[in-house]
Amino acid sequence: MKKLIIGVLSAAVLAFGLVPAQAATEYLVNQKTLASFTASATGLTTLQRSQVKAAVEANPNAEKFICTGIRYYSQPMSVNIMVRKRAKAACDYAKTIRPEHSYWYQTKVTQAKSYNGKVMVVSK
Repeated sequence: MKKLIIGVLSAAVLAFGLVPAQAATEYLVNQKTLASFTASATGLTTLQRSQVKAAVEANPNAEKFICTGIRYYSQPMSVNIMVRKRAKAACDYAKTIRPEHSYWYQTKVTQAKSYNGKVMVVSK
């Protein structure tokens, strides 16, 4: 009986193009690394605010917004705390633009010195 039901459902999917709702949704991901911060600053500059706003508005169907503070792997924990505050500032600002999004901020370690101290924002 189970095989018969599975067979009928499979035939219906093939014949009528029935697909699960999630499979029919197209997800776009927008990623942006914000301009560099100065020294130990944790607040956003006007340029960085405009970059966050552009990232939020570039993907109007997004449901998630992730802000990642990046530090070089050999940097001390104090740098980890600083980049986390920067990431939180970016997500807090984005939330003022679209409060209905889900927001998450975090830190990641990199071996690329060019990313040290920067914040990457992703909407998806």
